[in-house]
Amino acid sequence: MSRTFRLVALAAVSVILAGCPEPPRPNPSDTAFGPGSQSADWIDPTLIYGSGAEGLNMRDADFAGEGQRVENLFPNIYFETDTAFVSAGERPKLAEVAEHLKQYPQDKLLVEGFCDWRGTREYNLALGDRRAISVKQYLQDLGIDPNRLNTLSHGDLEADENVPADRMKEDRRASLVIIR
Repeated sequence: MSRTFRLVALAAVSVILAGCPEPPRPNPSDTAFGPGSQSADWIDPTLIYGSGAEGLNMRDADFAGEGQRVENLFPNIYFETDTAFVSAGERPKLAEVAEHLKQYPQDKLLVEGFCDWRGTREYNLALGDRRAISVKQYLQDLGIDPNRLNTLSHGDLEADENVPADRMKEDRRASLVIIR
């Protein structure tokens, strides 16, 4: 094949692909936990929380009741659709949180995970949990004692349905609440 032919073929493929419409967004009922599916019980808690998670109460029931909630001290941590990965752009925010926690050893942190409205209730609660755990793990990697960190998933319980994409992006977050 000649070099010119390859370039023309590549240009033709590029034009065809550029003209393709964006794929349709998934319908929430088409997710893993859509109608007629099993519950989220198939998720092995040891995969999320580690060994010894079978049958135990992972949350310290008094954690949030120990003191005053200080909200909006730190900016939210935002996530891409269907992910729980702390992106490079969000990591400096968590470095600031870690510095605060090191400076104020009496403070604890509650990480609350949220999702947009798409997906089933079970799926979104699990995703919100994974997002909160991801933030917690990142803070642990920065040297914060895990006993000072706790997580809570709100899933899509506070999300507005059928909102534009820019509004849905605001729902895909982890909020950071200091407990004093």
